[in-house]
Amino acid sequence: MEKTKNIAPHVMACKRCEGKGRIFYLDQGGAPLSAKCPVCNGSGRVNTRIEPFVPGEDDTELMTM
Repeated sequence: MEKTKNIAPHVMACKRCEGKGRIFYLDQGGAPLSAKCPVCNGSGRVNTRIEPFVPGEDDTELMTM
């Protein structure tokens, strides 16, 4: 018998992008650019294990009984 259990993950804002999901910087000409944060993969949140938090994937766990 398999059940799915909702688990409250220990989630915090990403320190690299300050929870925005994107990193902003200036190019050589001074024009603003942005890129997806490599630490949180654009979600703006990380688990306390400092892994990207994927909504819908990391908040459920398959349990076998």
